[in-house]
Amino acid sequence: ATGSTPRTLSLPNENALFGTYIHSCAICDGSYYVDKKVCVVGGGDAAIDATIILSKFANEVVLIHRKVDFPSASDKRALNIVQKDLKNVVEIVTPYVVQEWRVEDKDGNGGMKLVGARLKEQTSNNGFQGENTKDVECEGAFVMIGAEPNTDFLRNSNVELTSDGLVKLLQQSPSSS
Repeated sequence: ATGSTPRTLSLPNENALFGTYIHSCAICDGSYYVDKKVCVVGGGDAAIDATIILSKFANEVVLIHRKVDFPSASDKRALNIVQKDLKNVVEIVTPYVVQEWRVEDKDGNGGMKLVGARLKEQTSNNGFQGENTKDVECEGAFVMIGAEPNTDFLRNSNVELTSDGLVKLLQQSPSSS
């Protein structure tokens, strides 16, 4: 197992904030946000699950998704929990994308802290963005938009990879090639 690297939004300041204010694991880092407001970015099962987990810690969770609905969320029961049972804690903001992470000076020495996100309306699935923007306050963010497998070093080897870069399994076998 070579692991994977979480995808990011590739926005300014994101790398500097990753691990302290921007995260990819709600189970690992959710407890840092007791009684705070957090954002979750994504629309698949990982984002829905992170929203449910974070609702146990944070006093408000803002779920940001680029589409109006959640076609990538295969667990409809979990989605229903977020949309109905957690509506007092969770605000769903669609169809918006994060345009920038809003930061403030943390300590006067150039350190930054996350204070929110500027969102831009996503008006169609072809990537066209509308003129509407919205600022959302948050003290932490969880970017749940997938991961890239760490298999680049295998590209020129005899190990067969899928189009997604995963190690291809042998047919009818639980082991990898």
